[in-house]
Amino acid sequence: MTGTTLYTAEIIQEGTDYKLVVTDRLRDTVQTAYVPKRAVEQLPALLSKLNSMQLGGLPWR
Repeated sequence: MTGTTLYTAEIIQEGTDYKLVVTDRLRDTVQTAYVPKRAVEQLPALLSKLNSMQLGGLPWR
């Protein structure tokens, strides 16, 4: 992979809770939010949809 990493994200399981941690690499800041399990379970489908959108061009360009 080439380029500059702008953000990194991870999901941490804490018992039955899920915490999203997003790090802004340019500003060196971290934000966290608890997310529902359903959102975590839908991530693979969301990523697949984003990848398929790239093939046809991103709608927000």
